[in-house]
Amino acid sequence: MKKKYIFPLLVIISVLSLQCQKEFSKDRFGIEDSLNFSSGIVQGNIFDEDGKAAVGVTITVGDQTTLTDQTGFFRVTGAALNKENSVVIAEKSGYFKGIRSFLPVKGTNQVTIKLLKKE
Repeated sequence: MKKKYIFPLLVIISVLSLQCQKEFSKDRFGIEDSLNFSSGIVQGNIFDEDGKAAVGVTITVGDQTTLTDQTGFFRVTGAALNKENSVVIAEKSGYFKGIRSFLPVKGTNQVTIKLLKKE
């Protein structure tokens, strides 16, 4: 008689334990976080293998995108930054994607990325 109640009891305990999980969201890279974001400024320079300015590189920070200028410089204001770990992505045709993660600070965050040519 007691064996009949063990299975339903285990099902009820399992359902209740799943109801108590903390809610998480996923960013566009599939990384889970607990909505720990702030707004900030990210700027920096992108160079090629020879140390020359990489012009016209697409820069992505959070949900914002911009291009580097003639000196390889970029600036993104009001970017959504994860307080624990933020990411800058640099993309240009003919080069491997450059990714730099950083711990954001109040004020301006400075990032430098060197792009490597695909062969």
